[in-house]
Amino acid sequence: MTEALERSDRLARRRALDPTRSFIVQAPAGSGKTELLIQRFLTLLSRVDAPEEVVAITFTRKAAGEMRKRVLDALAAASAGKTPETEQESITLALAQSALQADEARGWGVVDNPARLRILSIDALCLSLAAQMPLLSQMGAVPSPVDDGQELYREAARETLAQLETTQWTQQVAALLWPLDTDSAVAQELLARLLARRDQWLRHGLACDREALTRAFVNLSIERLQQVRDLMPASWARTLLECAGYAAANLASSNPQSPILACRDLIALPAAHPDELVRWRGLAHLLLKKQRAARRRVNLSVGFPPPSETGISPQLALKRAEAKQRMESLLSAFSAEAGLPEAMAFTSA
Repeated sequence: MTEALERSDRLARRRALDPTRSFIVQAPAGSGKTELLIQRFLTLLSRVDAPEEVVAITFTRKAAGEMRKRVLDALAAASAGKTPETEQESITLALAQSALQADEARGWGVVDNPARLRILSIDALCLSLAAQMPLLSQMGAVPSPVDDGQELYREAARETLAQLETTQWTQQVAALLWPLDTDSAVAQELLARLLARRDQWLRHGLACDREALTRAFVNLSIERLQQVRDLMPASWARTLLECAGYAAANLASSNPQSPILACRDLIALPAAHPDELVRWRGLAHLLLKKQRAARRRVNLSVGFPPPSETGISPQLALKRAEAKQRMESLLSAFSAEAGLPEAMAFTSA
């Protein structure tokens, strides 16, 4: 960094510590944004009557915990008279010393009572506000945040799709299902994934039209199909396609409605595109059981007739036995491939 840039950087950091002004800080990873935030928190802490007057909000509880630890570490280092090693550390320790003086003068006891530091996730802040206004919020008992909300997202998606038969939302739900060939299971999975990323699209929600919604669903479908392709070892492709073709040929007469028939003429793995979803479902039907768990055995229902069938020639019995063994060996490897059965389950919906 040149001398002019260093001077400009120091000036910008100094301005950002002015408690009478508001700032948006944008900088690349590793440039010290968190350190600057801690410095501003300490600056404010030295000027208030109670530590609860200063609130720092993060997106996750993990980030809130890490930030609280760094603030407490700075206070402990200042209390111990640590010698700073860098210019920024020197600023942090000086600000922490001022915060300690305010703590002692006002009897806060922050070091012994770190819970008084209001560094929390945005969910926790909203819950604390709702708890203070139980009648207005109409929430009753205040729930607790969860780290993994995927099951809640699925529940919300299920309830949304269940409104297909209601007067109020029939048109909207129908528009949602239309680009997915009315497959509610796929729609549920995609809705759940959209909810998990709501911070990226919610602000645009009011302007979201059918075309934009369809595009979002298509993009998610492509992402999931590409994930399956990436997880599928290239060495399996030929074996899988040959087994799928064998199964499809046998099912053509015994079960012409089987999804596996869509794989009859495959010469390569389907592309990661919604137009290829019917072929992906065929492969998923071959690899997964109805419960979406990996198969362990194959039988006539998925295109593998028994080698021991009465009245067939020894040559045909041998061919069937070899095909069955080949497919079940592939299933064993498939079930052991981390993440692949779960990703493939999406295509079977």
